[in-house]
Amino acid sequence: MWVSWLYYADRIFQLPSRDRRRHRRRAPPDLSHKLRSGDHAAVLASETALEFALLLTMPAAVALFVAAEPIMRVLFQRGAFTAVDTSATAGMLSALALGLPAYVLIKVLHPSYFARETPRRR
Repeated sequence: MWVSWLYYADRIFQLPSRDRRRHRRRAPPDLSHKLRSGDHAAVLASETALEFALLLTMPAAVALFVAAEPIMRVLFQRGAFTAVDTSATAGMLSALALGLPAYVLIKVLHPSYFARETPRRR
């Protein structure tokens, strides 16, 4: 049963990041080109997305943590999905919400890391 709770919590957690695949494919080549050409100001400007991402992510993480139970109740509690399932799934969503800022930081920093073409350990 806990697999279902985790599945439903993850569906809500992943909802905002579904349709971004096209942009992610283009970001590393653009950053690589800027790094090779020595345009460090443009690279720095693209990395300031980190501040903006955290500005939006922190309130969203708090909201998901606080409102996990009502969200799950409204979306899923009916039929075979009982109040116990709602409570357990809300707990899992709250736990995922705590990791939301780290998840977003990885998404923001990932293209820049690989654009530098040094993903190996030194």
